[in-house]
Order: sequence, then structure tokens, then C-alpha cells
Amino acid sequence: MARSESSIAERRQIAYLIGMPRAGTTSLYHHLGTHPQLVVPFRRKTNYFDLHFAKSSSWFLSHFKGLREGQIGVDTLTLYFLNRSMPSLERLQRFNSDAKAILVVRKPAQFMRSMYAQIATFDSKLPPFEDFLAGSYVLEEDGHCIPVSVQDGDIAARIEEARVRFHDRLLIINFELFEFDLLNVLREIEAFLGITSHFSAANVRSEKINSHVRRNFISLQRMLRSTIVIATLRTLPRQFVVFGRSVFDRLSISRTPGRARTDDLLGAISPRFPTDDAYISRLFERENIVRT
Repeated sequence: MARSESSIAERRQIAYLIGMPRAGTTSLYHHLGTHPQLVVPFRRKTNYFDLHFAKSSSWFLSHFKGLREGQIGVDTLTLYFLNRSMPSLERLQRFNSDAKAILVVRKPAQFMRSMYAQIATFDSKLPPFEDFLAGSYVLEEDGHCIPVSVQDGDIAARIEEARVRFHDRLLIINFELFEFDLLNVLREIEAFLGITSHFSAANVRSEKINSHVRRNFISLQRMLRSTIVIATLRTLPRQFVVFGRSVFDRLSISRTPGRARTDDLLGAISPRFPTDDAYISRLFERENIVRT
């Protein structure tokens, strides 16, 4: 097979979790990584389509080195939800127009509340919440600066863009299912990707991973976001790094609500997103898993 044909075949072996941020993508990363037919990269997000599209496709595909026939790689991209100017889905479509995508949708008030609390675990210079909502915060990720700007209608626009670009190759899931039926979510994903049944009550863990009320190891969080550390991790065996990430996330699990002060903010946030709230209610009016 010629190299160009090989590259096209490799591209078609990869499916995508296209968000939203703070909507169960970490839990999916860990669970999907245990499926014998699925391969996840050493980091949950390669950020290729969000931040690194100027790099070669070979750089991206190297995250899935060793992908065998019959296996599917799974990448995650979420940052484009934080800034409407990021052309991530357009880039993904250009990369592979036949790609399958999975989108977990969370209501905007919960999403913004959780996003703010999560950033607070590694950035001590986070502005007051009102300023964050107003768009004054700039997120630093992989050496790039991303102005966080989410306004009413942005979430609906992103979901509609995904529906237009992926058509029947898009699976949309209500994040609320993660609270009481994660096993069904995983089985729906298996069916959507056309892979064998693997998940059962015996191998699905229900505790919240990467929750905004998790235990806070702020120094370690900052270190793991360092570009130098990330580059070093790339040189290590993928399965070793994935396992290490799993251990870290398990240690971070907390069921105590002591840090969930931002829960009081939900009522104040919701009126800011009437368009998105109404859109999401209509989207899941009949069912919690939507195939378009």
C-alpha cells in the first residue's frame, strides 16, 4: 500500500469525542480505553484540531501508533467550545470527511460552573466568576492562549455545526445519562462504532472522574500541564502513561461537596443562556441519545 493510501486508511480508523468540555469526556476516555477494539492516545486530548493543526498529520497519527486492523482510535477535542472562532470541526472534516463523532451535551449553566471550578484547580490567577462569564479569562493550553468567551447561542451553534458536518455519523448524548445510566451510554457508543460488546455492570465504574469537586492536587495539576512534561510523556510507552493518568484521576475522586460552593451560582447563570437552554431541552425532548 502506498504511503498516501496508508495515511488515508489510518485517518479513517479514528473516531472523535467532540465535547463538550466538562461533560464526561474523561470518564469516556478511561472506559473506552479498556475496550480491546479501541485505542486512546497517551493524553486524553491531542488538541490537534484545536491548537496543533499546523503540525503534520503524521504528528497526529503518531498518537495512535500500533493501531491494528479492526481497531479504532479515539481522540477528544473540546477546546473549540470555549471560543467560537476556533475552526476545529471544519479542520476535522477536511482531515476525514467520513469521520464518526460523539458529542455529549451539558446544560450551559452546569458547564460554565464546572469549567470555572476545574480551571481553579490549576490557575491561582483565575478572575472572579462574573469576570470569567464576561469573557475576561484567557486559558493557557499547550503553549497557546485561548480567550474563553461563551455567549448565549454559542452552544446551540456548535451543536448545529456538528449536525451539519457529520449528519448520520454523529451520536449526541445527554450528559444527564452519566448520572444514572453510564452503562447504556457505553453500549450505545459500541453500537454506533460497530464494535463488539465489551461493557457490563462488572467493568463500568460509576464514580465521578475529573469532577469539579475532586481532591485538588494543584501543584501536580500545574506540572502535568507543562509542555516539557507533556513532551517527556510522549517518549514513554503509551499504556504506561494512560495507566498513570487513570491512577491520578482515581486518587482525585471525591464524594464530599465541600468545594462545590459554585453550586450556588447555577441559578444566577441560567438566565444568561436562554437560547441554549431552550435548544438543549428541545434536543432531548423525546430521547436522551440522538442519532442525526
